[in-house]
Amino acid sequence: MVHWTAGSCTSPAWTSVSGKKLGASVQTSLQFDKDTDTYCKPQCLSQQDCFTFDSYLVGGCSFLYIGEYTMSAAGSITSVSATNGEDCLQKCVDSSTCQVASYLNNNCQHSATEQDALNGRTLQTVGVLVLLLLGQVCPGEVRSKCTNLSSSTKTQTPPCTNGGTNQWTNTYHVRATNGFEQRYVQTLEDCREVCLSVYGCNAIVYDANAIDVKCWTFVSIQHPQLLPQEGVVYETLEKCVLPPTVCSNGGINLWTSHNDVRISSTKGHGSALTRDDCRQLCINDIHCKATNYEDSAAGVKCWTLSEAQYYISSHEAGVLHETLERCVQSRQASCTNDGIGVWKTTKDRRALNGIKQRSIMTHEDCRKLCMTTPGCKTINYEDNATGVRCWTFVNQDQFNLIPDTGVLHETMETCTDI
Repeated sequence: MVHWTAGSCTSPAWTSVSGKKLGASVQTSLQFDKDTDTYCKPQCLSQQDCFTFDSYLVGGCSFLYIGEYTMSAAGSITSVSATNGEDCLQKCVDSSTCQVASYLNNNCQHSATEQDALNGRTLQTVGVLVLLLLGQVCPGEVRSKCTNLSSSTKTQTPPCTNGGTNQWTNTYHVRATNGFEQRYVQTLEDCREVCLSVYGCNAIVYDANAIDVKCWTFVSIQHPQLLPQEGVVYETLEKCVLPPTVCSNGGINLWTSHNDVRISSTKGHGSALTRDDCRQLCINDIHCKATNYEDSAAGVKCWTLSEAQYYISSHEAGVLHETLERCVQSRQASCTNDGIGVWKTTKDRRALNGIKQRSIMTHEDCRKLCMTTPGCKTINYEDNATGVRCWTFVNQDQFNLIPDTGVLHETMETCTDI
């Protein structure tokens, strides 16, 4: 687990505080029906400036942050002798009138009311410890922290014990709502690491250009509301995914390619920069059945399609659409002896319902593709076509031929040694 700690602190320590309910300056609503310790405490632990937490309603957490506050309303603020920030806070807890405590530059101040004490929260250098006490009799927990908050360190997330890897699926220019603000996280890598450290976190939103909060994390999010927003990346997490196993049947993964075709309803993968990387991402995802890959794209080059998605195809120059057939066993092709096919040709006739082979541009290549495809013995080829020239037919012997000028309908009858 990633623990953000301050100064010389090495781990967060928790102590019980009773007599007053520990309130919050920020409240975040979640849709869950779990206990507070399981869901609220890990969220507070994952945030460097979270000092305490509590449950403020069914299905929600409230968090109190250490931040830069301005004490105002002279006359209601009392200076208190304290040895450090923790002592200042504890004396506020013990007081019957103190609602807010601040500690800055060895100066401890208490305020009787929240309204008098807070005059806007800013995101400047963290150096003030603030505790809001709402006056309700209820136990809570306070996170023990160092008073020197000028530097921060973190421990790395332990590796997956099953040998797998953490997989992120990113969608650009959309944001999910109602996430946990991670105010001290500045990079996408750290945003991911915070999510990895929190039990139940399976999604993040990261906005590199944001002036205020750049990172939000989400716990057990199932069907988030996604809103369009330029410059934002929404990423979902699948933890400790096992690497793809070798096909147990001795087969291989077969790909069928279609040039200049894009299929809609896909997931973008900014991390895949090559065609091989894109294929491997699909192989790693048990639900993936096809890819779109655009090598010349300035942004995302790779997109994967799951079995549950609805497809709409469109012509788009430069896009390679490939379908995956997993772990296909070695099968005899039509020509098993590396010979040449003897073809019976019918001119100006076309068979229907063939497989489009958009990458094939010559008659010879169309024949070769069929000869090396298990179950294929028949093709259509149209040399003058502006789109698809080659169609193949697999495991099909009977054809209803229709007239079509310029089309060759061919069936391979034998395979003769060279």
